[in-house]
Amino acid sequence: MRVVTVTVTVVDGQSGQPIGGATVTVGAQAVQAGTTGEATLRLVKNAAYAGVTASAAGYADSTVTLKVESDGSFAPSKIELVKTAT
Repeated sequence: MRVVTVTVTVVDGQSGQPIGGATVTVGAQAVQAGTTGEATLRLVKNAAYAGVTASAAGYADSTVTLKVESDGSFAPSKIELVKTAT
């Protein structure tokens, strides 16, 4: 089983700006993004993760399927969040 480091960026779906402090969760692994919106996960190569969820205060959660290829490449590299109505 080969584990790779995968860094996804959580961004505002409208402005494209990074969302610092967002949380990215996959399975039991929850990682808080830094000020640049980047969260680093450790995932197994050649696998698809259907429940990768990003969340942040003031935004609706977004769940995506993240696919890690056998060469360590992955998609998507960004998760967009939409602001909730205030």
